[in-house]
Amino acid sequence: MFGAVVNPEGIVEIGDHKITFNNIPDEQFFFSNISGDESVGAIWELINTKSKIGIRETGSFKTNKVNLWGWKHVVSPELFFDVNVKSGLTIEWTRMYNLFEVN
Repeated sequence: MFGAVVNPEGIVEIGDHKITFNNIPDEQFFFSNISGDESVGAIWELINTKSKIGIRETGSFKTNKVNLWGWKHVVSPELFFDVNVKSGLTIEWTRMYNLFEVN
C-alpha cells in the first residue's frame, strides 16, 4: 500500500480515513504515498482534541500522492501536485488553509 514506512515506535496508526497518535513520537515518522496512487481531492484536516482546535488545507487540484512526515510536536501532510505544462501554456492551482475551533 505505502511506498515507504518509518514508524519506529508504532505511535502513528493509519486507518481508512483517519490517522491517530497514541503518544508523542520521540523518533521521526514518515509514510509515503498514503493515497495509494489513487487520485483524491487535495484536502486534509488536523485536529488537536486536547486544545479543541484544528487546521485544514484545501487545494483546487487532485493529487495522487500524499505523504505524512512528523516528529515530536510536528505533523506535516504533503500533498503533491504534478506540474506538467507544455511550453507557452499556463496552469494554476490554489491552496487554502483554515484554522477552526472544535466543539
